[in-house]
Amino acid sequence: MRIFPRDQLAAGWRAYERWVNGIDSAARVRAEAFVECPVVHPTLMLRRAPLAELGYREAGWPEDYDLVLARSPARLAIGIVPRRLLAWRDRPGRLSRTGDAYALPRFTAIKAAFLADGFLAGTDRYVLWGYGGAGRALRRALATYGKRATHVIEVHPGRLGNVIHGAPVVGPEILPTLAPLPIVVSVARSGPRRLIREALDAMGLTETRDYVCAA
Repeated sequence: MRIFPRDQLAAGWRAYERWVNGIDSAARVRAEAFVECPVVHPTLMLRRAPLAELGYREAGWPEDYDLVLARSPARLAIGIVPRRLLAWRDRPGRLSRTGDAYALPRFTAIKAAFLADGFLAGTDRYVLWGYGGAGRALRRALATYGKRATHVIEVHPGRLGNVIHGAPVVGPEILPTLAPLPIVVSVARSGPRRLIREALDAMGLTETRDYVCAA
């Protein structure tokens, strides 16, 4: 997709455009699903039967994102058509700018709900990589579902050795000793997320099975 008018486009929307246009397969849709909604709503198409099965509901957060996260990857994969499908007009009155359901805390809420019911369903403990604004908000949201971060992974030397809500702040080298706890990577910027993915993959961990990225 391409957002217009270009001369009024803020840096955040340009970054989102680059990110979503870089998702090129069903596997990348799954991997990026908790970073942001990985499918632009006006381009989403599916047959009536799976839509009727999954349902389309209003739950106080973005309805299209709810639908994307609610699908079962084992039965319904969301693929990508490799060409531009949408010219998307950005204007001040868009619901994504003005609606309460599209405010940042509601995105955190939907991620926490589906992580708790899916990736973290089998445990009440996990490892949190990153404790910036996104990581702090996600930790609080997950705590409402009884999910507790046992450790916080950081690379900043000034933060190592601290304890956050009972979770010691440690470096990535400690991760092999924490297995098999699931890892939630909550880092907002794409560059650091790429480096973290590379580090976790080098440890033999598999994305969406052993760790997920949730900005």
